[in-house]
Amino acid sequence: VEGLYRALEVRWKESKDQGADTYNLYYKEDSAEKFEKIEGITGTYYKLTGLKDQTKYQVYVTGVNDLGEGGKSSQRGSSLISSV
Repeated sequence: VEGLYRALEVRWKESKDQGADTYNLYYKEDSAEKFEKIEGITGTYYKLTGLKDQTKYQVYVTGVNDLGEGGKSSQRGSSLISSV
């Protein structure tokens, strides 16, 4: 996870267990209680935009296939940077 100005670039390794068809990305501000969910990501990269400046976010990813949604990846945190 890389923090940018009002954005996060999230990259992950392809699921090897049951083989994911798509991925779900969950994110939230550090102080928030509930994660937001983005479904149906087909690659191993996603750029979250429109986020708050100088805010720490928590992010994790799950793989999805015909059997359902898999377990979550390790949770990562990243802070956004300010524009200069």
